[in-house]
Amino acid sequence: MAREILKTHDLIFASRDKILASKAFYDGSGIVFAPYGSYWRQLRKICVIELPSAKRVKSFSTHRQEVMSNLVRYTSTMNNSPVNLSEMFLLTSNTMTSMVTFGTKCKHGPRFISTLKKLLEFLSGFSVADLFPSLSFIDTLSGVSSSLKKC
Repeated sequence: MAREILKTHDLIFASRDKILASKAFYDGSGIVFAPYGSYWRQLRKICVIELPSAKRVKSFSTHRQEVMSNLVRYTSTMNNSPVNLSEMFLLTSNTMTSMVTFGTKCKHGPRFISTLKKLLEFLSGFSVADLFPSLSFIDTLSGVSSSLKKC
């Protein structure tokens, strides 16, 4: 049965229906929500070739060292005060990503993290339109779709 799905009929099962969250993000044109096809394969090829190359990862080593030394320095100055490591790791990964992507630290790190948490709540939540597309007006009336777009 697995062979039938994964090998014989893989193209049939490769795409998924558009969910409410995918419509809010560039109408599903990103790599996460894009339907399987030539566009998705081109996006995947760019990600595989460009992002994880050894040369690219090595070029980020100074950024990683700087961000991690800042994290260690901050936690060592807390003396015996409790530290929220989850929050610190989120901020650290946000800082590292923004430094690698834009060459500078994110000015609004905590605000970005709180918005990201709200977004994850929306994405993991239940949407009537995902199960019953003909009832999509319920999500519109309840304000779920507008809140998702605003977030």
